[in-house]
Amino acid sequence: MSGALYPTASGTKVFESSRIKVDYGNSRFGYMIVTCIGEQTLSFKLRLSKDDRTVLFEMRGGSTDTIPFIFGSGKYDIEAFAKVQSPAYARILKGSIDVQLISPDIVFRYPNQKVNYTKHSLIVLDTENTLKKFNMQTESEKMTLMYNWILNNFKYDTELARNVQPGYLPDPDRTLLTRKGICCDIAAMFAAMMRSQGILCKYVTGWVTMPTGQTPYHAYNEVYIDGDAKFIDGMTVERNKWTRLDLTLGLDHKKIKNYVGFMKDKKNYQDKNQY
Repeated sequence: MSGALYPTASGTKVFESSRIKVDYGNSRFGYMIVTCIGEQTLSFKLRLSKDDRTVLFEMRGGSTDTIPFIFGSGKYDIEAFAKVQSPAYARILKGSIDVQLISPDIVFRYPNQKVNYTKHSLIVLDTENTLKKFNMQTESEKMTLMYNWILNNFKYDTELARNVQPGYLPDPDRTLLTRKGICCDIAAMFAAMMRSQGILCKYVTGWVTMPTGQTPYHAYNEVYIDGDAKFIDGMTVERNKWTRLDLTLGLDHKKIKNYVGFMKDKKNYQDKNQY
């Protein structure tokens, strides 16, 4: 997998209690590894705060997740909570970490809880095989092929959109197998494809202002490549410049006339978090 990076536990710098373990020894690479101890039925929440920004991650007992430091370098306050009885949670861990990233964009090169894959994941192996089959070599060629392939082979899952539950997490392998998904599924899958090839790609959540005036919470991508790219729908990406790609609109483009122009217009999007 060309240029791919994968997280590892350091075992050297750890916060822990009887219920949770936080390994932050590789924080300079933009992540920490968190293990929740107990049965899968147990619910946990992990809160990261830096300056005036806060993000919350939901976890389950028995899980190990890569949690990204999405707010860049600086001091993070970390709090972990376990559900004691519905709906009450009790704090089980508190600490602070001084994070100094090796580069501002290093967070967007690794898998994490939102963009979840390993070197053995189906999405990684399938992407590698597809790119080799068509002899795609450059970042521009690789991204163009996979973007166009998604638009041609996937569909928006309207049933899941109506019934999605709180705490839902995307699974790129599941999306690949079913050939359908909601916005977070498509964005996470595309980010996994790109990162597994060493291509900078953000998974972004925020609000999109639709022509109807509605402002649903949404997930999409931003990419940064070393060559220009042009896709089947007329969307273009300039080299060495972060560019938004909203593949969900491509799959469900009948909702918006000229969705490429809509996607390019900054005023239509209000970013909240970038993973």
